[in-house]
Amino acid sequence: MVSAVLRRGAADQAGLRKGDRILEVNGLNVEGSTHRNVVGSYLKMEEMNLTMIVVSKFLMECDPMCEVEIRLMLPDATAMSIRTRRSISASLFFSCAQRRLHMSREGAAACAIFELLDNSFERKVNESESVHELYTHNYSSASSSCLLLRKFIFDIDRERSLCKRDMVFKHFCFLQAISDLHSGKVVTTRKSYQLRAIQNEENMDELLELARELEGYNQVTFPPSFCALRKRRQTVIMVIRYSNLLLKCPEDGNSMEIEWNRIQDFRVCDEATAFSFEYLKEDQESVENNEDGEKRQKKTKYVRLETGFAEYMAECFAEIQFERQAGSDWRKEQMRIPASREPCQEPPAPPEPKENVPTHKIQFEKRILEQHRDCID
Repeated sequence: MVSAVLRRGAADQAGLRKGDRILEVNGLNVEGSTHRNVVGSYLKMEEMNLTMIVVSKFLMECDPMCEVEIRLMLPDATAMSIRTRRSISASLFFSCAQRRLHMSREGAAACAIFELLDNSFERKVNESESVHELYTHNYSSASSSCLLLRKFIFDIDRERSLCKRDMVFKHFCFLQAISDLHSGKVVTTRKSYQLRAIQNEENMDELLELARELEGYNQVTFPPSFCALRKRRQTVIMVIRYSNLLLKCPEDGNSMEIEWNRIQDFRVCDEATAFSFEYLKEDQESVENNEDGEKRQKKTKYVRLETGFAEYMAECFAEIQFERQAGSDWRKEQMRIPASREPCQEPPAPPEPKENVPTHKIQFEKRILEQHRDCID
């Protein structure tokens, strides 16, 4: 029986799933055999291709009866059941939840489906993943479901602006803030007594503003990963936040902050088992003049982390870049000075009509002038 399948590995690409039973490999009966025996038999065959007969424990996608009920945990710790196809992807499953909750398109863009792992870490589910496989693999968990609906946003100003326009999203942020305060993801200090006193919907705005000032709000702290630093292997904890990227080394207590404008490149490596990125060593301009007056590129440093959350790290990096660009455009729009409108000038007053001298008076004056012309001369 297949006990595990490496994501994007050969077995995954061939369509094998956890729980499948392999009956035959290249004409050789391997039912009931151990993994070591099957691999040993394959090596003796000296063949590059495998032809297997597999019995799947699940119905195939084309079966019309292939419908399941999957529960999704909401921010208020209640479960919502969605009946859908067994093979549904995470993106389509999220669309079903969006319609059920009457979420706006803008609010849904700031949320996502997450998987709750055994170490209480919440991993963002890829859009192409099968949510039913994740759901069935965690039947033994203490929670009602391992699938969570949570917000996926880093820019606090963007979140605040969205909350003013979308009350459903604002309510999600309020409930998640309370949950994060209780679980310790958001670190409370001297303001903890204030937060406990206002955890009701009447004080929603006040609680959100206080929570946004605390450490851990809209941040992702990944489990420890391994990194080669100073020619030796060390444990590193990555903290992704909107202001900068933080790398902490719990072994020696050192930490390093990297501004996002210094990040030059990032990628997922080795079939999603590692994540790497490059950044400028100095927080200055990327070019400088040398003695000959020519421009040369400054050196970048390469960091490679061995982790099982490489794809989630890459999604966080991409989201930060998107939000920083969107935030920059939004702030430019807010700073744009509208064209001043001159007040409408009142139309000029019509000229006062001149008094019209009667015609008979003019003729009388002409006669008088003609009669006395000699005297005037």
